[in-house]
Amino acid sequence: MPTVEEVTEALTNVIDPELGLDFVELGLVYDIEVEGGDVAITFTLTSPGCPIGPQVSDQMREFVGEVEGVESVEPR
Repeated sequence: MPTVEEVTEALTNVIDPELGLDFVELGLVYDIEVEGGDVAITFTLTSPGCPIGPQVSDQMREFVGEVEGVESVEPR
């Protein structure tokens, strides 16, 4: 089973392209829930209407999905 720490580490690879900083460092990840192999990530974008929302969600699925034991990733 993946841990919150492992998921957090994977999320450091999700970079805001304008600022060049990761979403964890920017404080944009509010909550991480791990139930078995299912991971839910509550986050926000740097501004309302930010156009990179789908790209960020895809990156979260990609990087967190590489963590051992992760079966599904739900960014919200």
